[in-house]
Amino acid sequence: MFISKNVAKLSTVVRNVRQINHQRLFASAAAAAPSAARPAERVVKHKDVSVAAVTRGVRTEIVTPADEARGFASHTLVLDEPKRLGGQDSGPTPLHTLLGALAGCEGATAHTAAQRMKFAYDGMRFEITGVYDPSAFVSSSQSPTHFHTVNITVLVVTSESDERIKQLKDEVERLCPVASLFYAAKVTVNSHWHRVSSL
Repeated sequence: MFISKNVAKLSTVVRNVRQINHQRLFASAAAAAPSAARPAERVVKHKDVSVAAVTRGVRTEIVTPADEARGFASHTLVLDEPKRLGGQDSGPTPLHTLLGALAGCEGATAHTAAQRMKFAYDGMRFEITGVYDPSAFVSSSQSPTHFHTVNITVLVVTSESDERIKQLKDEVERLCPVASLFYAAKVTVNSHWHRVSSL
């Protein structure tokens, strides 16, 4: 009886040791496997966008440098303020330009997303209003100086369904780099897209 019990215990120990060794061997083989067999880590390639700007008073002349490799030509954009604020009204204000950049970026993003979704449309019209608190520019104010609310109406010339229009809208809001800046700043963005027959 004594011998039988010891033999049984020994058999259990041997079985456990074999199992542990098998697990260790399997782990070693996995670690030694070629890196190509394991999922490759995603490599992020960042791109930069740059401008040069000269400011005199409240008038700013912006120049975007040419980049032949990326297909960018050089462009000049003038920002200014109305005469009552010391400007010459020779260009849109920075705040108007910011809203214009939002429209342009959402429009370009919509173009790319629509191609991927096979969404057919003939054009879009953006009507955007930004709301801010003028008293925030007083030095003693604690209010933020940026827009606290942005209202966007997008008119889409398309015969696509309401559901498809919403899908495109969601994709644009997810992917648009300029729109993401507004969301990151916790600006309240009210965006409404509507189907129309013409602009």
